[in-house]
Amino acid sequence: MHGRFHAVLKKRCDRFGQNRYEKHKKWADEYFFIHDRNHTEGAGRIFFNDLNSGDWETDFEFVRQVGLAIVDT
Repeated sequence: MHGRFHAVLKKRCDRFGQNRYEKHKKWADEYFFIHDRNHTEGAGRIFFNDLNSGDWETDFEFVRQVGLAIVDT
């Protein structure tokens, strides 16, 4: 499931620009990294904070598509 989830998530993120998934995945891996244990917490995710491209409708649709990725898996 983990692999399928990330494949669906990447497909949805890529609708909004090349490397969007990779950018947000890297951010999550860095944000949720536990230095004392030397690993990333959880099963994997993407992360974005204060999403504001200046286009509210596109930002909302991005968040919506990320949410739908969960439903699709």
